[in-house]
Order: sequence, then C-alpha cells, then structure tokens
Amino acid sequence: MKKQIKKQQSGRSMIEMVGVLAVMGLITAGAFVLIGSASSSQKRNRVIDDVMEIASGMRSLYAVREEFPAKSDMPAVSTLLNSMNKSSVGPYSGSAYSVERASGTTFTISLTKVPNGDCSALKIKEWKGKTATPTCTVDSGDSSVSTFAITFEK
Repeated sequence: MKKQIKKQQSGRSMIEMVGVLAVMGLITAGAFVLIGSASSSQKRNRVIDDVMEIASGMRSLYAVREEFPAKSDMPAVSTLLNSMNKSSVGPYSGSAYSVERASGTTFTISLTKVPNGDCSALKIKEWKGKTATPTCTVDSGDSSVSTFAITFEK
C-alpha cells in the first residue's frame, strides 16, 4: 500500500495581496506629495532668481542716472528682459513679470498669477539687502492667486 503524500499549496492569501497593494498605494501617494512640493519650491526659486536678475538689470541700466525715468520713458519689461536673454513669462501658468517706476529712486517688479501659498513664502523670504519691500495682493478675479510685488530702491 502506497502512502499518499499531501502536497502543500503555495501562494498568497487575499489578505496578503490587499496588504501589499495598500503599502504600494501609500508609497505612491507620498511620492506625489513630494513631487508637488519640489515643483512648488523650484518655481519659487526661479521667481527669486528672476526678480534678482531684473533688479540688477534695472540698477545697471540706470546706474548713471540720478533717478529712474518716468513710466513713459521706461522700456517695456520685455525689452529689458530680452536684453538679459530672459522671458517676461513667469513660472506659473499665465504669469508675467512687469516693472514700474514707484518713485524717482524706487521701482517695483510684479509677478501675476502666483498661488497664495507661494506668494506668502516669497513675501516672508529674507531678500538681499534692506532695500526690498515685498507685498502680496489677492487678485480680484481669482481668490486662489495673488500678485507678488517687490519694491527696490536704487
């Protein structure tokens, strides 16, 4: 008489598979959060770099003058940025830079369509020099975005 050998079944139970899928879902969700945070940080860093370059360009452009020109004599921001090989388009969807004379010795650089959280982060950033005054103004058409503006002295 032959003995019957029982074969053990190998495989995974349904509970184990659900557990693995849950862990994978958590890892994926965490990755999306990190990617979003890194993207936002990268955009803020680009704004900081752009604003500092524009401010430096403005100061260089009018270094020999006693004061900044009147608005009608000031070149368009696109002309200024083109001379620096930069675009007037900001890093956010639909955003654009502008430069205006605030007074004879000050000018303001503005960026539209900045998400409120990023605008607040840019506002509290410690800007180089004590001659910069940042502000955030919530756009009237869309309360989720603001206009970031920073005023520099000559």
